[in-house]
Amino acid sequence: MINKARAYFSRYKGEMIFVISNYTTPLVGLIASIVAAAYIEPTDFGAIQSVLLIIPYVALLQLGTFNGLNRNLSFYKAQGEDKKVQQLINASKTVANLVSTIGFLIAGGVLIYNIIYHRSEIIIILTCLALLLCLTFKPQSTHFDTTFRSGQQFKRLGKIKFTENIITSILGLLPMVLGYLGRIVYDGFKPLLAWFLRFKFQPYKADGRGKLSDIRELIITGFPLMAGGYVLQLFLIADQSVIAVFLGKQELGYYTLSKLILLAVPVIPQSLGIILYPKAAAQYGKLKNNRYLKSFFWKSLLVNALVLTPLCVLIFFLIEPVTLWLMPKYEPGITAAKINVFTCITFISTGPGIIVGVVKRNLPLILANALALAIFWGISYWLDGSMNLSIEEIAWLRFIIALLLSIFTIGYSKYLTTINQYNA
Repeated sequence: MINKARAYFSRYKGEMIFVISNYTTPLVGLIASIVAAAYIEPTDFGAIQSVLLIIPYVALLQLGTFNGLNRNLSFYKAQGEDKKVQQLINASKTVANLVSTIGFLIAGGVLIYNIIYHRSEIIIILTCLALLLCLTFKPQSTHFDTTFRSGQQFKRLGKIKFTENIITSILGLLPMVLGYLGRIVYDGFKPLLAWFLRFKFQPYKADGRGKLSDIRELIITGFPLMAGGYVLQLFLIADQSVIAVFLGKQELGYYTLSKLILLAVPVIPQSLGIILYPKAAAQYGKLKNNRYLKSFFWKSLLVNALVLTPLCVLIFFLIEPVTLWLMPKYEPGITAAKINVFTCITFISTGPGIIVGVVKRNLPLILANALALAIFWGISYWLDGSMNLSIEEIAWLRFIIALLLSIFTIGYSKYLTTINQYNA
């Protein structure tokens, strides 16, 4: 029995290191945000967040190239096509360079605009500099991350994340000394550090410029995968966007408690999905049958439910006393945070949802995410016009729509494991 357990640990050691490092990442971010909230006024914190909300909206620029690499690298590697793998890596790196350039220009434009029209708001201008670093280096880090994950180099990536977390945990203490400036330094230095560590230890290096045909292949494969994820990401930040538009910086600052929870908890199902996805893609490439993915569906659903449920219960009862103890200025956001704990339970659908991407049947889920986003904004606009909109009402609205979307994702993923339709 001991030998069996030892063999199992040895086999999945890399995955375990990666999972543990992924779990410590939100913990570091959570602690850094708690420290920031304790030393930064809600209005100032809201101002920083309002600028950085631009980042997920420009994620569309890569057109699914990295998503396509994530799927096809493991797919072709499982079939022994090493030359094809190298061509796809070159294509992805070329796109990363292009997206970094465009991101730099966008952030530079935002910076110039704020210097001209909001020169008195120093916090906004300084945050624009952090935005510049994020939009310039994040595409590069995403490319490198994809080669680690799809190449199943989980042990190496896990060690990188541990190093990254140690450094960022120290940077997260800067608000204690520098106030909001410390938080801006934290947000700006993180993408630079992430790029440096991944660039130094990248497992697959580009050895030339990518061909248009390979870029096109990655986009054709990845755009449907990205489109669903992109629209979903917009839905996940729609509550913050609505608050920024209709309620202002102070309410967005109070909503920081909800943001911390909604960013930290999903890392658990996302980490499991990152590990299962290339394995599912490799198995699908070998066996060419949807029905062999049933085990991935049930494993991810069961594990996510068993982990997320007790965690959410614990957070629900701790959020109020912890906030009153460490961040009393954010007390107005406690009720909304408790509501959003229920939303966290709906993230169990993240695991089973990997099947949709593996079998390339994304359109129904993309449409469902788009509908959820449209309904959220539509109802929020109506509520703002008909009554005094509050962050609690926004939290309840998000929970209801997220629950319906989660039920659809689980049901659709289960349906895909019952049909036999192979998509290369």
